[in-house]
Amino acid sequence: MSTPTTARPVADKPMFPQLPNEDLQMALAMVTTAHGWLQEAYRLVEGHYTLRIQCETAGKSAKHLREMIAARTKGGV
Repeated sequence: MSTPTTARPVADKPMFPQLPNEDLQMALAMVTTAHGWLQEAYRLVEGHYTLRIQCETAGKSAKHLREMIAARTKGGV
């Protein structure tokens, strides 16, 4: 399985291109759902330290992503 490469910023291209608001709204809904599922998974694996930490870490990442997308969405959430 190959790992995708991350392109370096180019001087004449924006690092964060403007995405259509509809796409941002859909991404926001999806990551909000993912965050909810991760919170539920955390609750279910509460007795297993390693799985709980993994769910907590993924949940924090989803929450941060949700905040970033919401900040770029017109009308934010």
